[in-house]
Amino acid sequence: MKKYILLFALASTFFACETIETNTPAFQANLDNTFFESFDARGIVGENDRTSFVGANADQMITIELENYRPGLYELTVGGANRAIYEDPSGQIYTTDSIGGGFVDLNFWDTTSQTVGGNFTFDVVLQGLDTIRINKGILFRVPYGSGTTEDPTDPSNPDGTFVAEIDGQLFEPSTIVATTTDVSIIINAALGDDTIQLVIPLDATEGTNAIPGNGYTASYFVAGDEEMAQSGSIRVFTHDMAAQTISGTFNFMTENHQISLGQYNISY
Repeated sequence: MKKYILLFALASTFFACETIETNTPAFQANLDNTFFESFDARGIVGENDRTSFVGANADQMITIELENYRPGLYELTVGGANRAIYEDPSGQIYTTDSIGGGFVDLNFWDTTSQTVGGNFTFDVVLQGLDTIRINKGILFRVPYGSGTTEDPTDPSNPDGTFVAEIDGQLFEPSTIVATTTDVSIIINAALGDDTIQLVIPLDATEGTNAIPGNGYTASYFVAGDEEMAQSGSIRVFTHDMAAQTISGTFNFMTENHQISLGQYNISY
């Protein structure tokens, strides 16, 4: 299951969801009258300005793919350039591919802070089995930047492997995703409300690197609250930039927790 766990602050009463709290940024919606709020929210601008907006919590993800990130009303039509995807807690993939009829209204675009805002409504279908109504959707000051992302509907996308111990207890994440920015590989591994995040330079070479420093950082998130690494290291065993694979080990200390015996082998 693909998740983009970037863990920004949750957010704000901006359109119709009564339970949204004042903060930024936000990616939130109602799913068949069940409230969805993301732990993370990001816009990833790819080739030809095609943009994916991704919001994910511990076991669900909504992805909105648009022609670009500029203000305007984007209709989700069957076979069109714009689409939406929902991944449920069991890993089932729902899409607008066969139904269309929804929209995404980008009504805020700030090039200085590189943030986007808007609202959305659409239906997604698990072909032949189920339909979910996603409405009262909000994008509020969602940051965007260049990078790459995987198609959640592509079964060939592997999560990779990731394991560690947190305070001596085994941590085997249920979701592992690596995304890239212009300068970094961001690896997020989540189990329930807990997430370990590693940030490694995109041009990393083999060797051991102290964290934090020189583009290497690590964090441990507990129910969305971040504890950054105060000391530790990330070791890169192999990094094939052409194949976009990287492997190694890590360990670090936060203010309240010890993360040890970490291993990663990731495709990004």
